[in-house]
Amino acid sequence: MPAWTAFFANADPDISTEIIVVDDCSTDGTEDYLNTIGDRVRVLRNIERGCFGHNMNKAAALARANYLVLLNNDTEVTPFWLRRLLDAARADPTIGVVGNCHLYLGTGHINHAGMVFDERCQPTHLYMDKPADFPPAKISRDFQTLSGACLLVPRKVFVELGGFDPEFRNGFEDVDFCLRARQRGYRVRYVGDSVIYHHVGSSPDRFRQRRPEPTILRCKMGGQNRPRSPRLSGT
Repeated sequence: MPAWTAFFANADPDISTEIIVVDDCSTDGTEDYLNTIGDRVRVLRNIERGCFGHNMNKAAALARANYLVLLNNDTEVTPFWLRRLLDAARADPTIGVVGNCHLYLGTGHINHAGMVFDERCQPTHLYMDKPADFPPAKISRDFQTLSGACLLVPRKVFVELGGFDPEFRNGFEDVDFCLRARQRGYRVRYVGDSVIYHHVGSSPDRFRQRRPEPTILRCKMGGQNRPRSPRLSGT
């Protein structure tokens, strides 16, 4: 199912939403397609190519809701994905970031079910390539950081943190954001029963450029990104 078809098909009629799309100088017919959707979305069209964090900050500044959902364009949502994220955020005001389970579209196996730091203090996805019904991936719990491909953040938290740090051009801005949220005392919550599919790394030049982001992250965090593994059976 195409991404936008899945998004509208799985919309929750009880949740009022405002959809903002950042067209980051696309050349693949995106502009023409967005014109066919009409007033179902608000479109921001960049004059110059931006980056993920910069684009999310622009969209968030225009959004009017109390909760922001930051969602990659290469994702496909499933029933109740948004309801479960929103319920988690509303349940506890100390929760500042909420994420969910991401499955590979081709195999249906896990791409993301929370993130930890490995022995080199690099962020790594848990349970990659495990089956979608792998029991530990179903457990909702707190993590140090989560993938930015899909995050729900209360607007007040996003504003308090100043959004994403634009110094990160194409990676690690989500890790930095989650760690800064934790520094402010907010919890970073993974919701195991909210599920999306993710095409993973489909943006042009996603992995081709030299990436200074790991160095930037190490300098900023000063040891906050310590190795930590979940103490759960089946891990």
